[in-house]
Amino acid sequence: MTKGPLLAAVVGILAIQSAIARDRQTLRADYLILPDLKLEVGANARYTKLYERKLFVTPGNLARFVLLPGPLAQTEIAFSVYQRGERQGDYWVTLTEPTRRLADCDPIDSALPKVNPSTIRVRRHDAQLPESAALAVHELWVTMLQQARPDPCKDCFGEGTTGREQSD
Repeated sequence: MTKGPLLAAVVGILAIQSAIARDRQTLRADYLILPDLKLEVGANARYTKLYERKLFVTPGNLARFVLLPGPLAQTEIAFSVYQRGERQGDYWVTLTEPTRRLADCDPIDSALPKVNPSTIRVRRHDAQLPESAALAVHELWVTMLQQARPDPCKDCFGEGTTGREQSD
C-alpha cells in the first residue's frame, strides 16, 4: 500500500466516524464503544494480549484504532499514528493486519479447530505523515474518544460491537 491510500484510509475512517458520532438526530447513531475492563478475563484477556502483541508493532501515541472481527470472516486491523523519537516532523501511520483472524486462535465455538498463532503472519504498511495531518488526526481522535460510550448491549454480536479504541 502506498502512502496516499494509507493516509486517505486513516483520515477517511476517522472523519466518517466523527461525523456519525456527532449525529444526535439518529436513534442508531454510530459511535466508539469503550472497552469494559471487567470483561477482559479468561479467553477475552488472552485474545486481547494476542492481538496487542501481534498488531501493536508501533506506538500509538497520537492515535490507535483496532477493528475487531464481527460475525463475518474478516481479520482484525490496527492503525497507529505516532511520532518517532523527538525529531520534529517525524510522524508516521502504520496499518497492521494478520493473514488470518487472530480470533481463530481461541474460537468461541469449541467445535472449531484452534489455529496456532505462530502460523499467522502480520502484514505491515508504513507511511510518513505531514505534521499537520498527524496532529489533525490526533485532535479528531481525542474528540471521538471523548464522545465514546459504554457498550449498550454487551451480549450482542456483530454491528456496533467490533471496535476497540485507545489513545495515549
